[in-house]
Amino acid sequence: MIRYTTPTDALKVKGLDLSEYDVYVTFTQKPKGSRSETILTVPATNIEFDGEDSDIQITLTQQQTAQFVEGPCSVQVNYIDVNGLRNATKKHTIMVHDNLLKEVLSYGGQQ
Repeated sequence: MIRYTTPTDALKVKGLDLSEYDVYVTFTQKPKGSRSETILTVPATNIEFDGEDSDIQITLTQQQTAQFVEGPCSVQVNYIDVNGLRNATKKHTIMVHDNLLKEVLSYGGQQ
């Protein structure tokens, strides 16, 4: 992930059909030496089951990616069914990369 961008992240959950679940993706980051932790949870925007695995897509905003700093970040998928049964994947680590242009942009230069 690059700060101040609007990535559409694709995640794969192997061996599960999550198409009938509410699915949430959480990013957490606590930089070394920092007392505060950044936590961002977003709902999945698209879930497709290919017969074996679930492919999950989420789109982040510039403001959301700007919350993180350069370095490792944990990501985890939580899912819940109509009966209230909830489960989660193991945490995985992704890298956050810095952006030289540290501001939110809009098309045509208007904010």
